[in-house]
Amino acid sequence: MPNETQQWPFADPKNVAAFTTRFVMTLNEPIVAVYHNYEDGAWQFHSNRASDERDLMLVALSEVWEKDPSIGLVNDLPYGWKATRTTPVAPWRGEKHHPYPTYEENGFYLEDASLYEEQISLPDQKAQESCAPGDLVKLVFRFAKEHAERRGGECERMWLSVEEVHDAGHYTGRLENQPSLHDAIEEGALVIFSPIHIIAIEQQANT
Repeated sequence: MPNETQQWPFADPKNVAAFTTRFVMTLNEPIVAVYHNYEDGAWQFHSNRASDERDLMLVALSEVWEKDPSIGLVNDLPYGWKATRTTPVAPWRGEKHHPYPTYEENGFYLEDASLYEEQISLPDQKAQESCAPGDLVKLVFRFAKEHAERRGGECERMWLSVEEVHDAGHYTGRLENQPSLHDAIEEGALVIFSPIHIIAIEQQANT
């Protein structure tokens, strides 16, 4: 339990839904793995016991924190990252847990399409998730650190041809044009991306 001096550590509200298991909530097993989902920002908290759908629980984030306040130490875990520890008193170790570009690794990252919903008409979710090889999709590349203050000229909207649809729900595409302002990526490069990155689609014509 948190003590009286501990303040709520997360940016999310206390009542936001979080995923955990009965092993954590009912059997009081220690949390040794935390996931911050890439696509929706949902939190997951697990013990070291393997679980399946029957073991999952959906609870308020505050309920997990009340069980184990030390999860507050990973309150700034980025989307698409996981944090693990070997014991309840060991330090947390964070690492990337998604296949998409990051500024640190690639010199750019891909923007969430929802950031542009007030500027352009976006494809609906079904269309974003139903692309096939040969389709053209437009993504927004931002050539800056993920949480850096925004400046002009950092983003470029570019087309990719879908090369592969992966079972996990993401795509591999080939860049179809040369960036105008940046050299971190070149025409022809392969990029792994999510449906949530797609701001426009041109489907391959049926033959």
